Amino acid sequence: MFLAPVILFPIVVFFAKHMAISKADKFFKSEWDVFMKKIKWSNSAVLTVIFFILLALNDGKSS
Repeated sequence: MFLAPVILFPIVVFFAKHMAISKADKFFKSEWDVFMKKIKWSNSAVLTVIFFILLALNDGKSS
C-alpha cells in the first residue's frame, strides 16, 4: 500500500500529459486554420484593391 502512489503517480501523469497535449494540439490546429483563412481572405482583398487601382490607372492612360 505504501508503494501505490509511487507506482500510480507516473501512470496518471503520463495519461494526463498525453490528454493535455492532445487537447492543446487540437486547439492550436484550429487557431492555425483560422489564421490561414484570415491570411487567404486578406490576400484576396489586397489583390482586388490592386486590380482596381491598376484598372483605374490604365483607364487614365488610354484617354
